[in-house]
Formats: sequence, C-alpha cells, structure tokens
Amino acid sequence: MGSAAAARTPWALQLGVALAFLLATTCHGLNHEGWLLLTLRKQIVDTFHHLDDWNPEDPSPCGWKGVNCSSGSTPAVVSLNLSNMNLSGTVDPSIGGLAELTNLDLSFNGFSGTIPAEIGNCSKLTGLNLNNNQFQGTIPAELGKLAMMITFNLCNNKLFGAIPDEIGNMASLEDLVGGD
Repeated sequence: MGSAAAARTPWALQLGVALAFLLATTCHGLNHEGWLLLTLRKQIVDTFHHLDDWNPEDPSPCGWKGVNCSSGSTPAVVSLNLSNMNLSGTVDPSIGGLAELTNLDLSFNGFSGTIPAEIGNCSKLTGLNLNNNQFQGTIPAELGKLAMMITFNLCNNKLFGAIPDEIGNMASLEDLVGGD
C-alpha cells in the first residue's frame, strides 16, 4: 500500500507543476501602469464614455484611448492625452507612479480639486498641460522637481497664490503659461 501511494505522488506533483506553469503563463493580467491608470480612472467622471476601452482584462494599457507607450519588449506609458474629452472629477495621486511619462495633457476638461503634488515624481515630463480646467489651490512646489519640463500650461483654472520658487528648478523650461 505504501508503494502505491508513492507511485501516485510523482504524478500528482507533475500535475501540480504543470497547472502552476499554465496559470503563471496565462494569468499575468494587467501591468502595474495599467492599474495606476485604472486608479486614476476611478476619480474621473466620463459622461461621454471616452475611456470605456480602459479594460482591466488587457495585459497593458498601451491600446487604450489617450495612452501612448514606448516601443520595445517592455513598453511603458510615455504620454497620456485626455485633452478635450469633457472629463471631470479629480486627478488621483496615482498619476505620480507613471515613471516614464514624458507628456501629460489634461487640458480643456472640467477637472477640479488640487493639482496632485505627486506629478512631481514623473521626472521625465517635458510637457504638462493642465489648462482650461477647474483646478483650485496653489501650484505644488513638488512640480519644481521636473527639471526636464519644456512646456508648462496652467492658464484658465482657479489657482491662487505665488508661483513657488521651486519652479525655477525647471532648467529646461521654455514656455510657462499661467493666469486666468
């Protein structure tokens, strides 16, 4: 009886290993950047369903509306363009987790609340367009960490206060557009 149980064990072990391999290769799901974007999406009111193709079942967000990715074996989100989509709501701090982001355009929408300081973590940003929204409060000093920034547009929002001194750290800045 002991030898029959021993004979079944290798077969059961092989089956377990095969199932684990199958699950690992077919159930990897959406990548980290996709989950960050879905977290952002939860705070957005999308009356006209522009973002309906943002699907958690996709392996990456690279085919989603408004999302552009780098090429290569491990594509990364490099541009998020949600301009002029009649979106509203707030911008979730998760946006700061998009480490390869070079362009963020949320212009001509109805976003409100404060500008997330976490955008300052997107150190590769060269273009940031937040104009023509309803953002309130002050400009976060953390945005001064964006040393590669070339174009920064904040006009037509409800911002107040002085421009933080840290914005002077944007060594590549060519265009700063502010005001009502």
